Amino acid sequence: MRSRSVQLQSSEPSPEYGSALSGALVAQTRTPGANIHAQGGISTTQARLTMDGPLGIGSVRYLVSIRSNSPGFVAPRGEGSYLRGEAGDRLATLESPLLGGRLRLLGYDNENEINTAAGAHGRNAFDWRSTSMGAEWRRAFSQTTVRVLGWSATGRAGSAWSGTIAPVIMQWSRADAGMLATVQHSSDHAATVAGVRVERSNTSYRVRLDPPAGHAWPLEGQHR
Repeated sequence: MRSRSVQLQSSEPSPEYGSALSGALVAQTRTPGANIHAQGGISTTQARLTMDGPLGIGSVRYLVSIRSNSPGFVAPRGEGSYLRGEAGDRLATLESPLLGGRLRLLGYDNENEINTAAGAHGRNAFDWRSTSMGAEWRRAFSQTTVRVLGWSATGRAGSAWSGTIAPVIMQWSRADAGMLATVQHSSDHAATVAGVRVERSNTSYRVRLDPPAGHAWPLEGQHR
């Protein structure tokens, strides 16, 4: 299991997720243990392995998780009606004491490719990939908690849809980067949070025919 806790924040938006339109699903990775631990599994469609424990350098601890999925592995050869493709993700975290607080580093990568039958001679293909990097430093005083968070995330998705003239290629990509610093003071009756958030986001869309038989239709946007 990678996740220690999962919660839905919808009624009271957190300053961490100021760009969320409605709610945000927040998941926290499991804290690495003091001893080396491994668990995994294998089936006809996927294989997974998770390891965590001390790194052997001071008080640094790690967690590494890998998963590979192949939905068409058991599909009969020559049978085009089965869903085919492959998917996989990789996650790694490091935790260590730093400046009287706690430093956490996270890296995550995910890629998926699925194709389905589209008539007698073609297939519709879908693929998407995302990569995220993050760092958090947190220190708690008697009634005050200081937190600094930085992140970088990229994502792309695309599809090749079988058409009468040529496959229609649709592509999407997005790149985000930001930093958040907060100070939270708690008492017996209330909690006050003050923070500064800086964020940049670039998004682009593109639709074209393959092989090119006309113009492409691009659309790009930027948010700061």
